[in-house]
Amino acid sequence: PDQLASHVARIRAEGFPDYRVHPPGERNLYTAIIYLEPFRDRNLRAFGYDMFSEPVRRAALEQARDTGEATLSGKVRLVQETAAEVQAGTLMFVPVYRNGWPLETVEQRRAAIFGWSYSPYRMNDLMSGILGDWTHHEGQSINLRIHDGALATPETRLFDSRGGRQAHASPARLQQLRQLDFNGQRWLLVFEQTSPASGMRDAWAWATLSGGLALSGLLFGLMLSVVNTRANIRIANHLADRLQRREQSLEESRQALADVLDNASIHIWAFDGTRYSYLNKAYYDFTGLRTDQELTIETWATFVHPDDLASAGAVWQAAYAAKATHDNYFRLRHAGGSTAIFGAMRSRFLTATENLGTFKALTSISPIANRLNPACDWPPACSPMPAKAS
Repeated sequence: PDQLASHVARIRAEGFPDYRVHPPGERNLYTAIIYLEPFRDRNLRAFGYDMFSEPVRRAALEQARDTGEATLSGKVRLVQETAAEVQAGTLMFVPVYRNGWPLETVEQRRAAIFGWSYSPYRMNDLMSGILGDWTHHEGQSINLRIHDGALATPETRLFDSRGGRQAHASPARLQQLRQLDFNGQRWLLVFEQTSPASGMRDAWAWATLSGGLALSGLLFGLMLSVVNTRANIRIANHLADRLQRREQSLEESRQALADVLDNASIHIWAFDGTRYSYLNKAYYDFTGLRTDQELTIETWATFVHPDDLASAGAVWQAAYAAKATHDNYFRLRHAGGSTAIFGAMRSRFLTATENLGTFKALTSISPIANRLNPACDWPPACSPMPAKAS
């Protein structure tokens, strides 16, 4: 959940300004479909869809992740479906793990999961491709129904070779049931004789032959689907490698920048409108602040010399209201409060609330008793006066 906003911002920055993860709502874990082929037409309805938001899909995703095997989901309505010609659907998932991570145990596979390659199937289209023109051959006397799970009910029906002709179908004379288990997902195949045959033996022979052909065709089609889905993993792995290399490059760049900033002699900070989101090492060393402390505008005020706080604060507030780049001059107290340096702060706004600033010393560290010459105008025309001898 803490990465959702950055994920959406990244995809939108890649040229998809309307991208969102859907359905909306707060969840413990989010997934999102971000790579689709072909990226057009009804497929666009799946862009950004959270598979984990739906129980049947989530169960298949988790099984694929935990076993490392291709997994077939239960019956679903595909996100790609429109209002017309709706078909029952199922999905094939193959897990994609981070390269080089151990995968010996379930815990290791859960830690290493990067995503999933998947293929959606509209069952009528899938079965037409696997079984061919069933209705003009086997289907003349044998009807085939496929159900999700072990029960043959209207709710579990994935496919019926009669299509829209169920209401006018003749009652079944004979029926034969076959079960097909594929990586943990069970389908029930129901073969029914719907037209007269020369005899009981011929009917069962037809049922046995048709059942064998259907099972062989289904297994072949499903295994081919696995091969095709696994082939997509090569693309997914390539994308994963690119993302990991980009992340590594960004991390190296961030580290190099951090090294440069931490070795700078000036104080550097970033403010997000509420708190300081970044202080460099020089700032921490001078003020004695700890990295685990909450850094707010009030924190900054405690280190400004009391005699300069009102003037420095007024300059800051005016610049913040105008969102203007500005220079500010004041004394900043050292940790412990016994010494201070007089310096110049420059700040500029990156957004309406975020700004980046520096503080550069203009004099060396001097006793805190130093004060600004009251006869002078406001710095930088003036410089701290020596401490008065007692």
